[in-house]
Order: sequence, then structure tokens, then C-alpha cells
Amino acid sequence: MTMLQPWAWIDAVRDLFAVKTIGVVYQPLVDPRTGVVVGHEALARFRDTQGRAIAPDRVFDALHGAGPGILFAAEVALKRFQIRCAPAEGLLFVNFDPCALAGLEAGRAQRVLDDLLALRPRVVVELIENTHTAHVDLVERTTRDLHARGIPLALDDIGAPGTLLSLYQMSLAGFLKFDRQWLQHWGKDRPLLDSLLAYAQATRKRTVLEGVETEEQLKIACDSGFDLIQGFLFRERFLGFEGPLSALSQGPSCLRSVAVA
Repeated sequence: MTMLQPWAWIDAVRDLFAVKTIGVVYQPLVDPRTGVVVGHEALARFRDTQGRAIAPDRVFDALHGAGPGILFAAEVALKRFQIRCAPAEGLLFVNFDPCALAGLEAGRAQRVLDDLLALRPRVVVELIENTHTAHVDLVERTTRDLHARGIPLALDDIGAPGTLLSLYQMSLAGFLKFDRQWLQHWGKDRPLLDSLLAYAQATRKRTVLEGVETEEQLKIACDSGFDLIQGFLFRERFLGFEGPLSALSQGPSCLRSVAVA
């Protein structure tokens, strides 16, 4: 089976959504007590031929069903772009869907990922939690393999609707990221949140609260003991990709970024 089909995923998103521009937002991760930026999370962004934003979830949902190897090819191309264009300082969190490895030969996929992560120091692989339940074994195996190779891991979207919490992934992740839902329903299930935060502290895992947009929410994060926060309260950096989409799959020398207002 061909592991990488570099242009197939581009054709899929272009045909479905008229994607013309692929970009990345670097959202700061901030120490809520000092205000110091300790790193960024790279978030994919897409625009159509009219310059309108396309929800990333729609694009990745389409890639999930596009055929073996296509989601992986997209993940690799996007992560290469995100890593090479990232701020040089601090941690860099990049999302990765373990379902992208479904049907691929493990050794070849591992070599591609190793080459990708070698592009920059201090990359944290953020394992998304909305993976398909049919791939539970694959998700756990991927988590175990990445952890065994010393790659820092973060568990994303804890508490988000439509997700299942994997205790195995939680045990291996060095960062636990709590979804904005905790803020929207603050006080509900507080004993559960307190227990998870206590577990993180006892096992020396760092906690991140997502979706912080106001000074009041910043105070909540500080009072609750979160190590880091991120959200629209802080200035983001946006970069777009200029050139044919196929260039994203042709290697780092083809990348050329441009700031997008």
C-alpha cells in the first residue's frame, strides 16, 4: 500500500471546499501568574477562493473518509509547515490524530514522524481526543510508541463534548489540556475537575486551561491552580501559505509563508 499520497488530500479538500489558502495560527500558552509566554499551539486554518474561513473540523472530517494514507499525508504536510514557520522560542504544541496511521506500515510511518519532529526542538505532540472508537487499539499503541521514544505528549480536549477520556493516554501524557467547556459550565462537576488537577499535580503533569477570553477567566485559572492557559485573551500570530497547495507536500524547500491580516 502507498503510504503517502501527497496530492490526493489536496484534491479532496479543494474539490469539497474550494480551499485555496492554508494557514496556521500560533496561539500562545501563558503562565497565568506571571504572564510569560512559554510556548505556542499551532492550529490549522483554511480559506476558500473568496477568502472566507472554512472550519478546520469540516476539512479533517472529509480527510478521515478520503482513503488510506490521505489523512496521514495531510497531517505530515501541515505539521511540516507549522513546525518550520513556528516562533523559535519555547514549546510548540502540534495536533496529531492517531487515526491517520490506520492501514499504514508502522515502520515507515515512524520514520516519517521522526524526521518531522527532528525539524525543531521542544515539539509536544498533542493527541486529539475525537478519534474513532474503532481505532482504540491503534490510539493506545501510538501513544505508547511515542512515549517510549521520549516524545513529549499532551492529551487534548479533556471534558469536550463528544470525546472519551482515555486513562491510558492520560497516564503517559506530560500535559493535560482542559477544554473550554469547563469555563462555560464553571462549578458543574467541580469535584471531578479538582480530582483531575490533584492527579496532575501528584504525577508532575502540567495542566492547560483552554478558551480563556476574559480577565475573570484568567483569575479562575490562577485560583484553580492551572499551570498554563491559552485563548483569545492573548494575541495570536497568523501565517498563510502562498503558492500552489501541492507545494506543501514537496518538502521544506518549497515552503514560503506570508502574514495574513
